[in-house]
Amino acid sequence: MANSGKNQTPHKKTVHEGIVIDTCPLNNEQHETVASLLTEDVSVITGPPGTGKSQVVTAAMVNARLSDKRALFASRNHKAIDSVVFRLVSSDNRPLVVRANSKEDPFLKTGFGDVLSQLLVEGYDETAIDNLKIVRSEISRLLKKRGRLGVQTNEIQNLRDRLGGLQQQMSALAESWFSGADLEVAKMPQLFPGKSLEKLDRAIGSLRKTKNAPGFLSNLIWWVRCLVINPKIKTIDQTLRQNFPSWHLDISGRGFQGLKEAANQLPLLLEASKFCSLQMDSKPIEAELKGLPQIEELAPKISRISNRLAEMSSQAICLNLSRWTGLPQDADREELAALKSALRGLGHLVSDEADRKTAQSALNKSLPFLLKHFPLWAVTNLSIGSRIPLIPGLYDLAILDEVSQCDIPSAIPIIFRAKRIGVVGDPHQLSHTTRLSRTKDALLRKRHAIVKLEEQRFSYPDNSLYNLFAQTNNIRPVFLSETYRSVESIADYSNQNFYGGHLRVATMADRLKIHATQLREFIGQK
Repeated sequence: MANSGKNQTPHKKTVHEGIVIDTCPLNNEQHETVASLLTEDVSVITGPPGTGKSQVVTAAMVNARLSDKRALFASRNHKAIDSVVFRLVSSDNRPLVVRANSKEDPFLKTGFGDVLSQLLVEGYDETAIDNLKIVRSEISRLLKKRGRLGVQTNEIQNLRDRLGGLQQQMSALAESWFSGADLEVAKMPQLFPGKSLEKLDRAIGSLRKTKNAPGFLSNLIWWVRCLVINPKIKTIDQTLRQNFPSWHLDISGRGFQGLKEAANQLPLLLEASKFCSLQMDSKPIEAELKGLPQIEELAPKISRISNRLAEMSSQAICLNLSRWTGLPQDADREELAALKSALRGLGHLVSDEADRKTAQSALNKSLPFLLKHFPLWAVTNLSIGSRIPLIPGLYDLAILDEVSQCDIPSAIPIIFRAKRIGVVGDPHQLSHTTRLSRTKDALLRKRHAIVKLEEQRFSYPDNSLYNLFAQTNNIRPVFLSETYRSVESIADYSNQNFYGGHLRVATMADRLKIHATQLREFIGQK
């Protein structure tokens, strides 16, 4: 982890339309965040209250399951786990995730022995395999189609943005010009003598700063230079008058005064030259846009595909659950039953180290098989050691929530078990607390040779897990900016004081209003 930032590749914006299945309602920003969790080695998601962090985690977990990936969700906070586990159910109310422990139910201590028992007694649906293949094939086709439309939409938008930027610069340049001057130069920008004007400005531009007339010797030198420069000025003027009648480079004097007169006219002409250069840059972009459809034409197509994906995702989730529920007839039930008994026997007083190693070895061997049937798990940071074996890269994705409240050491066992990491939190919410003083922390780090400057960010009292990841090289935190849990008047304070004005209120305020009759009915029911 100390060198993780050096090995990270720079962040690339993911085209989420071809990656994320619409398993629950998400806005565009949340879609991109889920895509990041599914594709990036490290993702840092920053979200103020009410911006849909739990919704994002839920969508990422379900997408992982539908892609035959194993995902682990963890937090120090039971409430954070409650919020996600509550959402992780199928349309027919079957759980999608194994919850290893719960504060509400202290007797809930689910481990692999428990899921083995469940697997051995549940029925098996032989038709689910073929049906799931058909649905997944259609989902894959729709994702590819939407992905292509998404790429095209992004391309068009990027071209529009580039063209808009060029036009904005052109408008700023022409703002102080005489009426119609911009239209005149825009007709044939390639003929405007820009390079000749730039060379002339390098030769005589300094005269604009000269206030006093030169002495006899200097004036004589300028007369000689005038003999060389005047023909060039006339050539530029002829080109301008021939192609751009309203533009010209007039000089009435000779020598120093004539050249200074020309120098004073150059800034406006150089602005026109810049305008023509921008116009030339705009033409290929305009031509490219003409060959592409309008975004307004693509948006309804993307919307229709998204609606279809949302319909099919519900079907796919149910079929996925049925596909991995129970065991086929040719499964080795006896071996699994033996493993179940061995795992339960570890708690007996007569079990020894040899029994533990035998059971652990058998479990490790069976884990790939078991995680196909139970690919999603949720557990608190401090309970993972007693629930899930310490195997590197056991899960394809681990998501840690409320990481601004999480210390670094308690997350290491979770990070070790995953190939890809996503951390979710808000640095403006509660931070992690510790009784370890900075002095003792410094002594401990010195004792273990963690003394290099770049290793100071691992300081236990000073940095939460969020700080560690957000401050890693080549990591760009994704900010969820739309809040659905507040109104403008309430959100404005935190928005201005903590979030730099980036927070947008997307709450439908009329739905928050409670009429007096409704309130009386509610009180009466109580």
